[in-house]
Amino acid sequence: MDSGELVGVGAFAQLSGLTVETLRHYHQVGLLVPVAVDDRTGYRRYGLRQLPRARTLAALRDVGMPLEDVAAIVDATDRGARRARLVEHRRRLTEAARRAAGRVEAMDRMIEREDALKSSLRIEEGTLMLSDERLARELLGTLDRTDFGHLGVRHEGKVRDSYVDGDVRTIVTTDRLSAFDRLLGTIPFKGQVLNEIANYWFDATSDIVSNHLLEVPDPNVVRVRECAPVPLEFVVRAYITGVTKTSLWFNYEAGARNIAGNLLPDGLRKNERLEAPILTPTTKFEAHDRTSVATTQSPRAS
Repeated sequence: MDSGELVGVGAFAQLSGLTVETLRHYHQVGLLVPVAVDDRTGYRRYGLRQLPRARTLAALRDVGMPLEDVAAIVDATDRGARRARLVEHRRRLTEAARRAAGRVEAMDRMIEREDALKSSLRIEEGTLMLSDERLARELLGTLDRTDFGHLGVRHEGKVRDSYVDGDVRTIVTTDRLSAFDRLLGTIPFKGQVLNEIANYWFDATSDIVSNHLLEVPDPNVVRVRECAPVPLEFVVRAYITGVTKTSLWFNYEAGARNIAGNLLPDGLRKNERLEAPILTPTTKFEAHDRTSVATTQSPRAS
């Protein structure tokens, strides 16, 4: 067939990869006008020389490009301008793919929660709540740090990043693991678990005392009222152990027997279980916790 030969709309649709309906729409908006239209029947005929343009339109449609960009690309004579539009659409596709991946992850979490609701509340020894394969995959995508400047002024704690905007603070619980006043790495889902445990107790005790929680927009995120914190926490200790300066054993070994008002007998050994758990307050600092009540040495201690 000669390149100028006319073919009917059905044949042209098969050759171009466009549907008859799409060809009708492109005709209406002026993107691809048929060479001839029967005045009586409205039957459209296209020239084979229009195939390259039609196939370009099909390719751009298949990648979801908006019609205004499609028109600009197929009619542009400036290759730089065409490339710039292609690059911009690729950026939009990348952003859409990132959002879609986040939605898939959210769906995975919803499915896991649904499965957990159907299972027994008591997890038998050796039962895996997540597969080894899933955990191994998540090791490559743990939440180590955030940088959401649009949420407010950023503050970084040991495991939480927070953003203050007026009287609202957005707190992101990351997967960072802090132990012995050191950051040791990240653990998959650690931030989500920590955040959801806290939220459970905020909800469970809200009828006893009001709290700062406003909403939970994400398993790792809470939005709260900005409050003046009391930099104090209480640690319940059942064993005499530890190696840091705030630990029970460190102070006991140094001769202390009165630990924050708790009198301990002589002769205790490291890692020994106490006769009864004791309560010790500490001050909260971003870098380190510190014992808030002075310890008292036994006069018999050397």
